[in-house]
Amino acid sequence: MKKEKPPYKIVDEKCFICNKSLKREISSSDPNTIWPVYDGISFRATGNYGSTVFDPITDDGFLEILICDECIKKKSKQIKRVRNIQTKTEYKYETGTFKELGQ
Repeated sequence: MKKEKPPYKIVDEKCFICNKSLKREISSSDPNTIWPVYDGISFRATGNYGSTVFDPITDDGFLEILICDECIKKKSKQIKRVRNIQTKTEYKYETGTFKELGQ
């Protein structure tokens, strides 16, 4: 019986903070896909108005870093958790105000 190849390959990448080796699954060359990281988290940033290092106004690129779970635990007091709360607003031209709409 022939052993089938998995639809992905495992690659070694490094933690941004401690340089620990992290395993990651990659199954295509599409850079926009977020691939799973074992024992860590992947972060992406598309730029920031205040950055003098990376703010690709004319480019749709992004920066990506991996941080291992151990570093997340060590730095947990410095991490701010933000819930993804989505609200919609409507601008009232006549009054120059925003009105929050239902979720």
